[in-house]
Amino acid sequence: MGFVQTNDDVSLLYRDWGEGEPVVFCAAWALSSVAWQYQMISVLDSRRRAVAYDRRGHGRSDDPGSGYDHDTLADDLASLVDHLDLHDVTLVAHSMGSGDAVRYLTRHGSDRVARLVLLAPTTPFLLKTPDNHNGVDAELFAARWKEWRCDFGRWIVENEGPYFGEGLPGCESPLCCATGPSTTCSPPACRRRSSSNAQPSRPTSARNSRRSECPRS
Repeated sequence: MGFVQTNDDVSLLYRDWGEGEPVVFCAAWALSSVAWQYQMISVLDSRRRAVAYDRRGHGRSDDPGSGYDHDTLADDLASLVDHLDLHDVTLVAHSMGSGDAVRYLTRHGSDRVARLVLLAPTTPFLLKTPDNHNGVDAELFAARWKEWRCDFGRWIVENEGPYFGEGLPGCESPLCCATGPSTTCSPPACRRRSSSNAQPSRPTSARNSRRSECPRS
């Protein structure tokens, strides 16, 4: 584990495990390098080198309050690849990380990258425009940003289940739900089942009542 400085003096944390052919992981928005820990272990088992990093503003990297555009994020990735002097890289990117990876290739070339893997990519981009008919309407983005500004934590909790595929095969633990939630195993469905037997909560404060008025999509 170490840190690399970007062109604009932002410190990025990275994890660098093992030796051999490098596999570099780019996480999705709101996730850090920790999201790749299981895949990194598999890479180690295959006797390759696993590298993952925290995007600026994520995890334990600096949060400079600027530079959150794909050009800068691609340059951040280049700073990491150059710092570790990686070659013959397999670049694995998830969701928003796919934009970082593709922009890296268009800005810095493919001399150091041998393979590219895009997982549930957001490319070419999410916004609906005349030349991107399958994108998302700008009004929906505006509503989501308003909700985040009001209570981002609640939005995360309410969308945890859909994000991790709740209800899909293999995404629930019958053992956990039979024994009740715990700090090590507590899927959303399990928490909801246990909450039905919980004691009534205390009246909310005025502060919490105001928070409950946040707009919901």
